[in-house]
Amino acid sequence: MKPGSLIIRTLCTFTLIAVSAPLRAQDEKEKDQPHLRGDLEVLFQAQHRADERAWFFEYPLYGHFGVLYPGEGFEAAISVDLIEEVSLGETYIRGGEDYSYLKLGYFTETWRTGSSWSVIDILNERDERYPNNVFYRNVLRPNPMILVSFGGGGWAQQIIASRKEESERVDDALLGVRSLLFSGGGLESGLGAAGRVGHPPPLVFLTLKNEAARTETWAEVGWWIYGDAPDTVNGVLGAKQSFASAFVIGELIVDESKLILFLEELTELNPLVSFGFQSYIYFNFFSAALKSFVSTNLGELTVVEAGTMLFFGEEGTYFSRYTELEDNDNQLYLRLALEF
Repeated sequence: MKPGSLIIRTLCTFTLIAVSAPLRAQDEKEKDQPHLRGDLEVLFQAQHRADERAWFFEYPLYGHFGVLYPGEGFEAAISVDLIEEVSLGETYIRGGEDYSYLKLGYFTETWRTGSSWSVIDILNERDERYPNNVFYRNVLRPNPMILVSFGGGGWAQQIIASRKEESERVDDALLGVRSLLFSGGGLESGLGAAGRVGHPPPLVFLTLKNEAARTETWAEVGWWIYGDAPDTVNGVLGAKQSFASAFVIGELIVDESKLILFLEELTELNPLVSFGFQSYIYFNFFSAALKSFVSTNLGELTVVEAGTMLFFGEEGTYFSRYTELEDNDNQLYLRLALEF
């Protein structure tokens, strides 16, 4: 790591700690007034890289800063990302209320229902600036989009246009449409399709989600229609059970030929300390990814988390630490995060 980069990251770390106390003492801004929002995360990682048979120390810094204006029937946001370098973050304008609105700008949009995995998240690319392992799978990078939504009385219709790649060709744009139905019992169902204008195959999908007092269940089915080749059907089936001071999640994932079980548990040991555990188990050729951590909330804004990530499996299996295309490095980490 370059000395200049180390100095900048060290200053950001001390800034994070120094500003957390006064930020906690501030009163919440009124809804119709612009206010600052953001988060800053510093990771201290000791990684063991199997291909090199050596330990390495990493010091990544992730930050997002911006201003949000939440007005009556109108919302505007401008932000920048501090990840490797300064770049444009989520920046958009949104007019309308509930499910009748127009949103235009540079942002992320997900139609997922699940927790760990989605077979229909194609509107944004995964953010490659984060580690390329399964625990960062849901981190998406914003791109230019326009979303039109209208509805009411238990239904909604949404149309979206997204451009994930820098191109002036119209047929490189991605178009999506989704219809939603809501019932009074907490059931939400969605049916839609998405795909690039000039590049088949299209994705047709169905989503279901049901919320009860302490139980949630959901399902996703995605059908890729190739036409001149065999179609591909992927799916996710999951459930969440909440308790007084804990919750448990289980998901069964079918992603092409992969059959994966995801398990998550989070327990609040006391108002300040929590323990969490996540695991992915790949059944085809046994391999697994495990993560466990203990986190401490230092007030409403600052989190300190210490944990480990472990990857098991022979060379060539999905979660193997010997897979070159994945950042599946066994590691110990300490995370310091500030949100405001």
